[in-house]
Amino acid sequence: MSYTHRPVPGAQGSPSPVLIEYAEAAQSGPAALAKLPPLGPSRLASLACGYTNPTPDLLTYPHRLRANSYCCMCRTPLFEGNWVQSHQKSFDAAFNLKTELMDNTPWVCVHCIIVWSADFTSDPLASALYCADGVFGLKRNTDIAAMLKNPPKGPFLATFLTTKQAHLVWRAPVCWDASEIQVRFGSEVLSVPVKPTFEALAAWRVLVQMGRDAGLKPAPAVTDAKMKASRLGEIHPSYIQLAREAGREDCITAISGLSSGQWWALNALRQSDDDAPAEMFCLRTPQGQTFERPTLAQLAAEEEANAANASQDQEEG
Repeated sequence: MSYTHRPVPGAQGSPSPVLIEYAEAAQSGPAALAKLPPLGPSRLASLACGYTNPTPDLLTYPHRLRANSYCCMCRTPLFEGNWVQSHQKSFDAAFNLKTELMDNTPWVCVHCIIVWSADFTSDPLASALYCADGVFGLKRNTDIAAMLKNPPKGPFLATFLTTKQAHLVWRAPVCWDASEIQVRFGSEVLSVPVKPTFEALAAWRVLVQMGRDAGLKPAPAVTDAKMKASRLGEIHPSYIQLAREAGREDCITAISGLSSGQWWALNALRQSDDDAPAEMFCLRTPQGQTFERPTLAQLAAEEEANAANASQDQEEG
């Protein structure tokens, strides 16, 4: 992957060698990948954040397995000697995701304990892309567009927080194929086939221009970043008529029948500059460096100051 992200002073990040090993094995084929320990979402996120060799002191009640088992949260196989914690000592009465736990196993792996913390259940880390290069913010439309334009090589995972706080990382699917990105979006998983989504975007751009030429104000179809619109994906009748008159029914076909994941992606892509670089902000490196992302107001103030300085330099010159 070759993300260009906004430069962060002092950033010394380099890709996670463990996740790079998994990526190379995946490219070699199932046989090579089978030689490595199974990679669950919590371990992937831990590695992306710098927890290369988590120690048992991260567990409140450490226990060393005497036989192979599974983690009841991320469902990843566990092996004799792994450090775990009993789920009876991990979950209180307020935990409302017990129906999503794996049956017949009493253990929680150390990686799930790591992503159990408040750092991972609220933003910025709850809306993020986790991959070999680290953790990148995924809260803004520009972030989503950048991920789709330049998706990382697998393995990676993506989460998007729809409430103030939620457990997303250990419930996220691990993506191995960048041609179809799966995103843990609150309580559901969105699937975004990348190529068809960009084909839909091209059709959307054509319809938008047709609408402008005809003086239409509404968008070609109903979109919603929060995916709560009851008429999500409904195409405006005026655009259907325009497309028929122009012999461009193919544009209507291209945006018809899109999945909810594609509408989520299209909503971000339609608001992005097609020529803009795939730029994402690095929140955390695989070496554990953490960076605070500037707000949009701070970025606007910075751009204004830079413009003022440039203008002053021209006057002095």
